[in-house]
Amino acid sequence: AAGEGAAAAAAAAPHLEESAVAALVRDFAGTWQAAIKRINGDVIAYFGNFVNGMEILKYTLAQLLIYYKRFQDLIAQQWPRRPPPFAKDLVDTEAIFQEIRKYSRSF
Repeated sequence: AAGEGAAAAAAAAPHLEESAVAALVRDFAGTWQAAIKRINGDVIAYFGNFVNGMEILKYTLAQLLIYYKRFQDLIAQQWPRRPPPFAKDLVDTEAIFQEIRKYSRSF
């Protein structure tokens, strides 16, 4: 019964074009830290109220992590037997979490 759920999830997963996903993975790997820094700078610039700014920053960065994890799950569903070659370029979610913690404290 457990295998049926996994098979159904794999069948429901959208088809992903490997070259497009590989390009997205590599682009994210090269830009995510600068993007988080830019988000932090924008929040500081646009939200002068410390409490509101901190809440917006935390929510925004948490959403980034949630969506990235979903992206990783889609990749795992699309290539269940063997990870594609670009899997080595996936950023570890723990690294993203650590970066988020760094900026969450510095606002």
